Amino acid sequence: MDRHYLTHKHQVHMLEKLFTLSDQLIRVRDRTYQRQYFTDLTQNRFSILVGQRGVGKTTLLVQHLKKSYPDYLQSRKAIYVQADHFLVKDLSLYAIAERFDQLGGEFICFDEIHKYPDWSRELKSITDTFPALKVLASGSSILEIHKGSHDLSRRAIIYRLPGLSFREFLEFRHGMVFQVIPMNELLEFNRTPGAEVLSRIRPLQYFDEYLAHGYYPYENDKPALYAQEVMSMLNRVLTEDFSAVHRIDYESVLKIRRVIAILAEAGPLKPNIEKLAAQSGTTRDSLLKFLKYLHRAGIIAWLTKGNEDINYFNKPDRLLLNDTCLFRALSAEQSNQRHLLEAFMLSQLQVSCQINLIYPGRYLIDLLYEFEMTWVKPKGRVVKSNNNAYILSPDAESSSRGVIPLWMIGFSY
Repeated sequence: MDRHYLTHKHQVHMLEKLFTLSDQLIRVRDRTYQRQYFTDLTQNRFSILVGQRGVGKTTLLVQHLKKSYPDYLQSRKAIYVQADHFLVKDLSLYAIAERFDQLGGEFICFDEIHKYPDWSRELKSITDTFPALKVLASGSSILEIHKGSHDLSRRAIIYRLPGLSFREFLEFRHGMVFQVIPMNELLEFNRTPGAEVLSRIRPLQYFDEYLAHGYYPYENDKPALYAQEVMSMLNRVLTEDFSAVHRIDYESVLKIRRVIAILAEAGPLKPNIEKLAAQSGTTRDSLLKFLKYLHRAGIIAWLTKGNEDINYFNKPDRLLLNDTCLFRALSAEQSNQRHLLEAFMLSQLQVSCQINLIYPGRYLIDLLYEFEMTWVKPKGRVVKSNNNAYILSPDAESSSRGVIPLWMIGFSY
């Protein structure tokens, strides 16, 4: 039966099943810890939440639905729909929204939309046709929302959810709540950044724990099992998300795995595209396409020199795995500490800053500030090359003029 031409009776029956399924999934996917990254995702008429797999998009959707509609099951004013569930295959997203609107529904969540064919056209039709209905959708960060014939970037508010910051990890894993340290405070020595944190804990005591299993909000904190969850996440990105969005075949997945394995072993590098393509068994053009997909999926970080933002038509000047947990999970032996620290810095700052490469270990932040990584704790007074240059020290606990402790970068969101 064509899902776009279901009878009224069948639509009613299927929606009843979806209400039951919605309640079951909400109960299973709700979590105690609530990220305060976005205050209220339900305030806009149409929002799309994107982010890499494993960072907690589904949990955030469920928590916002329950917060806004605590009586969702009785009132039936809100519903959660998993777009790739087998029950949805017999109903279009539009048909679900149409019947839900007729019943007086107010808020509908569509999860995993990147796995639903023609999702952009259906979401556009829903928001155009049912003005009283609020829509919140979530999908992989590989979605190119601004492209195609159904450009949703002008209709929807786009939210991008990163992995846990070091600050959030302390709350998630240890129940310690701290305020964000904004960039302007971080850079002003006279503001004594981090004073509140240092008055309560020794942050370096928890820093290695975060590097090992802090970026993804998985409940399991045992290193071996946590690494298995990271590997499972990576496998699903390659075999499910890439297949759904980019129609990647099995042979291409194997080549992409080789690229990831090379980056895990070599660490941050200036890639020789021709050599890397040969090592992974693919062509230059295909490799650049795969690297673009991996970057958009949040698996790798892509840096360019100069003042330009990332342009996928140009080759990257530096590549590395996106976060420290990926390094730890993929490295057979103990990960190189310098690789981990560079990945940490980039994963935290890229959330709110443009980052360009000056040279390895030195970065241009928002086209204004220069951050240089140092591997030893600076002794004595630091002589700055200019007023906007700063040293990032992984060993420093507190700030001094011109020196920012690396752990403090993890409080930027």
